[in-house]
Amino acid sequence: MVITPLALDSVSSVGRWSLDQPIVMSTRTGLRVFRPGTDSVPAPLLAGVPLDNPTLSPDGHWVAFEALVGEEQRILARPFPNMDSALIPVSLGRSEDPRWSRDGRTLYYIADFPEGRDVVAAHLRTTPTFEVVTHERVAPFQRGYSWETGGWMFDVAPGGNRFLIVRWRTDPTVLTGLVLVQNFVDEIRQKVEGDQ
Repeated sequence: MVITPLALDSVSSVGRWSLDQPIVMSTRTGLRVFRPGTDSVPAPLLAGVPLDNPTLSPDGHWVAFEALVGEEQRILARPFPNMDSALIPVSLGRSEDPRWSRDGRTLYYIADFPEGRDVVAAHLRTTPTFEVVTHERVAPFQRGYSWETGGWMFDVAPGGNRFLIVRWRTDPTVLTGLVLVQNFVDEIRQKVEGDQ
């Protein structure tokens, strides 16, 4: 096994990745790409600051990322790997944290609304050109919780019908933690059978 260090001058975020696809990352100087098994160091992809939270589409043809548009953080998309050929606005206002659905037909992101922050689904058409067909608010993200950026705070289940959302408690002095239950179905089955 060969382990390649990816630490550059400052990698600020890395999008969803696997060893089967290129890994797109945000750095101090813009976006870079690393192709596992091919590259020895990440290569420049798109210059510009700030470009954050890049994520490559499941088919490997598009990169969605955050960028400042005027005074607002927005979600944009560009073709991959020829990122200079197009720039497509995806979100409708202040937004962040893009996540692709597993089939690549929806791009989820967090957006601000007067009553709080929600997960929004941008339903896409990618052929013959990339186009946002509709936007749909699909899940409340913040209602009475304090929010701190840094790290991925939500993800989409493979079917696109459930979300994992990390929220901070309203009382920051109360310590909480994550609980991982493995073999959950087996554990429930044992408890149910034990009650009979």
